[in-house]
Amino acid sequence: MLEDEGVTDLGEAGLKTGIAPKSAPEAWLYSMLNGFNRFDILMMNLNGPTDQRPYWYVRNLIIKIPEDDIRIDLLKRLDTEIRKINALDVKNEVKGELKILAAQNAAGEVIAYADEYIGIANTIIIAKV
Repeated sequence: MLEDEGVTDLGEAGLKTGIAPKSAPEAWLYSMLNGFNRFDILMMNLNGPTDQRPYWYVRNLIIKIPEDDIRIDLLKRLDTEIRKINALDVKNEVKGELKILAAQNAAGEVIAYADEYIGIANTIIIAKV
């Protein structure tokens, strides 16, 4: 691969994108940030309280976490919460609202993971002067 002024050459049959190559961590972070933005848009455009998209979309965010233990734990916790909600003796609209909240909580866990990844999850303590 030849890099020249932000152009990636993938050989004679390759494609020159004109975009500088990104490292895997930067590409992953971009994908996650884009996903969070799309999740926000999805949440603002729900098709009512029984819209299933938040659940499926947050699962899509979770599966992008590279650490197996964290990813599997989050998926299991989300699915356990959804099963508990499905077992409730309440109207479908109430179940739908609870599922949306569960999806938002799971998205928050993914955001916390990304925050830690980029180093903004730490608390900065300023010494007294």
